[in-house]
Amino acid sequence: FEGRAGPVLHAGERHPGVTLTEGNSYVLFGEPRTLDAPAITTVLDPELPPWLTAELSDFTPKLLSLYADRLGPRGGDKPTVMVSWAGPTPGIQSLGGSVLPGLVVMRLEGEVVAKVNPIIRSSARWLIAHETAHFWVGQTVRYGSPAEAWITEGGAELLAIRAASELDPKFDSRTELQARLDECLKLARKGPISSAGRTVPRCTSSSPSARAATHSTAPTAGSHTVDATASRATDSLPEPSRAFELG
Repeated sequence: FEGRAGPVLHAGERHPGVTLTEGNSYVLFGEPRTLDAPAITTVLDPELPPWLTAELSDFTPKLLSLYADRLGPRGGDKPTVMVSWAGPTPGIQSLGGSVLPGLVVMRLEGEVVAKVNPIIRSSARWLIAHETAHFWVGQTVRYGSPAEAWITEGGAELLAIRAASELDPKFDSRTELQARLDECLKLARKGPISSAGRTVPRCTSSSPSARAATHSTAPTAGSHTVDATASRATDSLPEPSRAFELG
């Protein structure tokens, strides 16, 4: 791949040209807003609302530095986070994300997202913290079979909560952890954890501030879409016992 306008971006760095031999990768043409840090390259859509540009420019490098400091080196090339803006569409409040080896792609959209909003900020932080956690849990360390997918998803959830708490003193990690525990108790009534990966279903989970999210449990790639105003996903089961309430 070569760009007529100049170097192309691959694996977090600019190159005159790139030759790829595997499908799980990317090449970015043009001159997007690129922020280089020791642990991560962040590529931001030039049309991204200024407040989100400032938020992600500050939060993302700190997050990846924290992960690298606590978890050690990750495998592969320097990772990249790419953020695109689909516009201030009326009636839409959407934050979507997917992960490939060394790459997280986020797509943001909506008139509410365009304005400074603490719920959107929390959503964006949680989404990027969860997806980048897969650089370590899911890519550097992989599970052996689909039946073990819950380990990497649960691990990414825990890492995201711990990281958000570390970087934001106002983040209520106790409430988030209790919400995950309650959800596990509900799902456990449907069968043991070891049976969860037999059909590798799409899972419903909650992200901060009582949002709904869906995530694919594929071994090397996944996606989240977050509705920032949705209520927690529920089913017909009664409320779980609080016997395992955090002490």
